[in-house]
Amino acid sequence: MSSRPPTTVLALLLLAGIASAHGGAWRGPPPVDTGTPLTPLVPVPVPTLPGGGRGPVSPGPIGGLDPARPGSPTIPGDTNPGVPRGNPPPSGPGAESWVWWWTLNREPLLGLTELLRQRVRQQTISSTPHFLGQPDSGNRKRESANEARERILLALLEAARDPHRDVSTGAVVALGKAGDLRAVEVLRKLVDDPKVDDTVRESAVLALGMLGGEDPERRAFIAKVASDENRRLRTRCFAALALGFLGDAAAFPDLVRLWRAKSRNVEVPAAALVGLGLMRDEIVVPDLSEALAGSSDQRERDDVLRAYAGTALAMIGSRAGLPAALRALRDRDPQVRRQAALTIGALGRPEDEMERKALTFLLLSDRDAMVRAFAAIALGQIGHLDDGDTLVFAYRKGDSTVAPHAAIALALMVREAKSPEAVERALPFLLSEFRARAAADVRGALAIALGILGDSRAVPALLDLASSGADPNLRGHAAVALGLIGDDRARPVLRKILSETGNPDVQKEVALALALLGDRGAADALLEVVKKGSTEYARGSAAAALGRLATEEQAIGLAEVLADRRTSDTTRAFVAVALGMVLERTTEPLLTRIGEHLNHRMVLPSISEVLTFL
Repeated sequence: MSSRPPTTVLALLLLAGIASAHGGAWRGPPPVDTGTPLTPLVPVPVPTLPGGGRGPVSPGPIGGLDPARPGSPTIPGDTNPGVPRGNPPPSGPGAESWVWWWTLNREPLLGLTELLRQRVRQQTISSTPHFLGQPDSGNRKRESANEARERILLALLEAARDPHRDVSTGAVVALGKAGDLRAVEVLRKLVDDPKVDDTVRESAVLALGMLGGEDPERRAFIAKVASDENRRLRTRCFAALALGFLGDAAAFPDLVRLWRAKSRNVEVPAAALVGLGLMRDEIVVPDLSEALAGSSDQRERDDVLRAYAGTALAMIGSRAGLPAALRALRDRDPQVRRQAALTIGALGRPEDEMERKALTFLLLSDRDAMVRAFAAIALGQIGHLDDGDTLVFAYRKGDSTVAPHAAIALALMVREAKSPEAVERALPFLLSEFRARAAADVRGALAIALGILGDSRAVPALLDLASSGADPNLRGHAAVALGLIGDDRARPVLRKILSETGNPDVQKEVALALALLGDRGAADALLEVVKKGSTEYARGSAAAALGRLATEEQAIGLAEVLADRRTSDTTRAFVAVALGMVLERTTEPLLTRIGEHLNHRMVLPSISEVLTFL
């Protein structure tokens, strides 16, 4: 049996006990300016993982999965040789940054789209605002919105055949989001046209599935593409995801065959597992559970596919997958443990005592930083206030990977528990840390945590940061936090930032914040930049920001820009993407479902490519 590191023993002794075991009454941390450690009131027992074992889990050989590992081997048969197995997308924050998890999960975790629509309705006095994602009949105002939607769809159908790859790709994905079946013929022709760019064909087959619906002919066409070994690997992966988006039960056999097929490359089977998760049908939960952590003869042999089976279980949301995820926490492969923690966070409830103990064990003991970070997130999602001191301790003693995740987890825990008393304990701690922290990465996470708490007392500090000359990403996090809180004091400041900044990352986050405040007044200014901006960079970033804010009139203006061939192709491509956001027909944007509860450290190239469409 492995010996426990001394720091872990110290951690367990320092953790404070909880006064109540029935729902929890988190007391909050001691004052942060004393420099004193947490004083134990009741000793916390060392949690034992199912199956025995009280020492830290041995991570075992990492193999080629960790992008931080030098010389990580490539996937056999990969069409992109030199890309390490399991690499996250190449740009942006470091692989262990909390930003990856947050970007992939904030939409479904907080219900941003529905929150945005509620805020707009609250701010609209004269009439009910209309959204263009779904056609409808009724009053004159609604008919006007339907006319706008029709004009946009016609512009996208034309742009889908555009000779410029990026314009066509943006339009194709937007058509999939809109769900209008008139796009089927155009999309099928693009998939089979050898003259069009490979990226367009891949996007077209994905969009065929995003359209949804039970259509045997379309399902058979997509399944044939997915199974065709003469097709590009990424095209086949996109087709597997498309089968999941269809939501047609008849696609289950196709996806299972793709998963189980003997292959030199894991990408198509992994995409098929994600496709099964997208179906959200409990019929495959027993098979996925066996694949993740079943008997030796039934367990998936490939570590990556085992972890992706855990992803699918989390996406489906059936608590019948909890026992398998709990067993997988003891797996020797860190990728499996990481995913198992996220899966438990997705499926767990406050009453799941064994699961919470196992996550606490990992948070305090695992040698892998991302396992510890994801264990913190899972505890936060479960939302039991008894875990508050554990998360505070993990934040204070954690490294640069764990601390930001623990801060956000603490806010999620309080939010899930719906406890005003817990807010009163968490807010001073997080606000004090936010003011004191110099490291941009941790401070950004603290800003988001304050936004999740939703207390207006954090607004002045967040406004100061958003208005400062700090790191652009940090300013963007502060802006989103202000949007989540929903305090109108932020509106004029955010409008000023939006009009002055030329940084697209800040613009997009500020636009999201203004949308969350129910403020569409900045959209006219953004549309003007799209049409007359001094640089292509400025026009494109304004278009990307406008997707969140556009009214029907501004959306028509975007459609006119898309149809104008005198406009640069890059700007038109950004406009097509923005129109896809305008026409998104679901309260949970379709493509965000792929990244939900996903361990981003094992993202394969094809999945990574789809996530760039978000």
